[in-house]
Amino acid sequence: MGTYTLIGPMSIGALNKAERLNLLKRFMALMPGTTQGGGGDDGDGEGGSPLSAATEGVPALNISAEQVEQMNTLIDQMSELTMQATSAAETPEMQQLEADRDVAANYIVRRIADYDRLPLATEREAARRLEPVVRPYAGIASLPVSQETEVIRGLAADLAKPDLADDVTTLGLAPYIAEMQRLNEAYAQLAAQRDKERSARTGTPDSKTLAAQAQDLLDDMCALANASSLLEPSDEATTFIREANYLFAQVRTAYKQRSKGTTTADGDAADDTPAPEA
Repeated sequence: MGTYTLIGPMSIGALNKAERLNLLKRFMALMPGTTQGGGGDDGDGEGGSPLSAATEGVPALNISAEQVEQMNTLIDQMSELTMQATSAAETPEMQQLEADRDVAANYIVRRIADYDRLPLATEREAARRLEPVVRPYAGIASLPVSQETEVIRGLAADLAKPDLADDVTTLGLAPYIAEMQRLNEAYAQLAAQRDKERSARTGTPDSKTLAAQAQDLLDDMCALANASSLLEPSDEATTFIREANYLFAQVRTAYKQRSKGTTTADGDAADDTPAPEA
């Protein structure tokens, strides 16, 4: 077994997103050069502050600045993915706007199309003249939501033609048309914002890819720390190895205590993957 104390292997593949992110943040916080480096973990799992000498790496462990930057970048990307909603469903606000604009558009179309049910002769005549205009918009609420946005704009534009103004006024449709347009544009704005955010995330690696990259880098950092403690012994390296082993032991214990076969808080399913290597 030997007399040297070294960092044992630690697999993050079996951990869920939150556990993985927690471990990597705390691991980086242990390195000499952080405000918490050499001081252990306080138990809150939030990790430490960035390396104060990030441009120089971690000389005591022979870990380069590039490796530090790469790990911090991976942690940032994993944090972003953890916070993002994984559901493709629209936001509740968009769902409400979609429902409300359907009500407004349907009311306008049906009030005109059902002209024979209007009680006043003047309204019936006005609606009869407008009916050919709205006829193509029957079933507007059944259209795909992206298509509906443009169709509602078309309906509003048709009813805004000067030669129809008197009939629109007779039927009292102006406030309903204005509300339909407001709801429609609010929906379009949120949809554009959502699409922009999704587009910005297109080039971001998925969580499995990031985890694989983080695993390789974690292994490299541990190997460099072990080599440094053997070839260039220092208090910093000794402390880091002791605390890294303690951190990994804590993570393994927490993993074993987590119930299997249930869905975790961050949406990852706990499976029968073996516990991280001891």
